[in-house]
Amino acid sequence: MENRFLVGALLWLACWLAITSAAAVQSAATTKTVAEQAAGDQVPAYSQRRQIRFYKANRQGQTTRISFTARRARREGCQNFLKRTRVFQANQYGFAQCRLYSKRNCQAASILSVTRDKLPEPVTELSQGYSWHPVAEHKRGAKVRSWDCWVSDPAVTEPKAE
Repeated sequence: MENRFLVGALLWLACWLAITSAAAVQSAATTKTVAEQAAGDQVPAYSQRRQIRFYKANRQGQTTRISFTARRARREGCQNFLKRTRVFQANQYGFAQCRLYSKRNCQAASILSVTRDKLPEPVTELSQGYSWHPVAEHKRGAKVRSWDCWVSDPAVTEPKAE
């Protein structure tokens, strides 16, 4: 009886070791390919997990996140809301800069100014990591129609004139 138990325990241990070693080998191979991909990235200063989030405020001042697809929130370039949306707050991370626009297709004449609590003077570009509030006459925010975010800093990527 003891031999059966011992054989069963050894068999279980051998299976467990085989499974964990196979998983470790597969994990090491995956890590190697991720490291190889990271070495080939052109802009290591910004996160691969980039996203912009928008929030609206109700009459009581409570904020809720404005939902849209994660793919659009992570995509670089000009993006349009389906309809004009009143935005109380915008947060972005992983992008170099973002801009908000009051008209479709990121028209340059419709750039909105934004502020943050510790920086009361208005600016037009949202840097990452802060809660930005669009400048508006309405206390619940400004009507935003589109936004534009980019990963690489244009001043860095443009060739220098010699």
